[in-house]
Amino acid sequence: QEQRPAAAADSADDAAAAAAAVGQLDHSGVHVIESGAVKALSALVMKLSESKFKPMFLRMVEWANAGSSSTAMDGQSPGRAAAFMAVVCMLAHKLRAVSVPYYKYLSIMHMKLLAGEGLGTEGKRPKKKHKKAAAAAPGPELGLMISGWLARLRAVRAVHLLALHEPTAGPPAAVQEQQERFDRLLPLVVELLAEGPSADVAHILASEGADSSLDLPGGAVAALGPAGTAAVEAGGSAALLDSCDIVGTAAVGALIQMAIAGGSDVIWKPLHHAMLMATRGGSTRAKLLALGGVSRLAELLREEYLMLLPEALPFISELVEDSELAVEGAAQGLIAQLEALSGEKLEQYLKA
Repeated sequence: QEQRPAAAADSADDAAAAAAAVGQLDHSGVHVIESGAVKALSALVMKLSESKFKPMFLRMVEWANAGSSSTAMDGQSPGRAAAFMAVVCMLAHKLRAVSVPYYKYLSIMHMKLLAGEGLGTEGKRPKKKHKKAAAAAPGPELGLMISGWLARLRAVRAVHLLALHEPTAGPPAAVQEQQERFDRLLPLVVELLAEGPSADVAHILASEGADSSLDLPGGAVAALGPAGTAAVEAGGSAALLDSCDIVGTAAVGALIQMAIAGGSDVIWKPLHHAMLMATRGGSTRAKLLALGGVSRLAELLREEYLMLLPEALPFISELVEDSELAVEGAAQGLIAQLEALSGEKLEQYLKA
């Protein structure tokens, strides 16, 4: 009994020492540890029965929702959020459809992360800074910004994976639940066509947030479909690569997967409309990503896209006159794509 207080003290000292050691790590060091922990958890999960997995998962949700005393912002720790969403994406990859029912336990937190609430990432993408200015950013602040955007990126990945693995058919109650979930998630994902990280943060996310199973080979150009290729051919390669970071292209990918999962115009119409409206956000980023999303949707739906075409024409008419070469090129490329699809010239409708 006399040894118990000493043992407890030693345990507390060890925990404090471990916390201090972690506190000395830069973001890349934390990322290495996080990746190893997620890999170990992945191996463990595959050996658990549902009766053992569920309480562990709920405990992780509780942990993720807990604020951090040192970095809490509205009760949410960017580091915890990023780590938890890494776990969520891993589970979706491993468990596939089995993971879908567990979404209800994290839905509120997930939507807050998509919106950037409490992560310090809200707002439009900052203008490009000089390299010296970016390098001068304080380490801890930059680390928190990276973690915040990593959490949002993984939250978008989770939307993509949810749409990829949820059942395509089911009882009316399940279909209604999917529709309601779509209605809640759509505006949050579309908002990320306009919002994005700074260039220095985006550079780090490109390596730490990459997912070869979800990202198309060819990077941002491929992610924007035929419109992306046309933007590059028009001489807008630099603007496209500068504007369309991994967060934005992941959002486009998630939107297209949502369209695939929806499988009908009940989903396609509001999704299409939301992307078109994003082109009027003012930024080159939003215009290019939204044009890419429409281009990918047309490529997916083929002849079924023609029922959506009349709504798109006024927006495309505005974008072909954009001052940014990449936007104009992407819009012209989309016109060529839609003319090939419809079998007629669209010039007369664009001038109307």
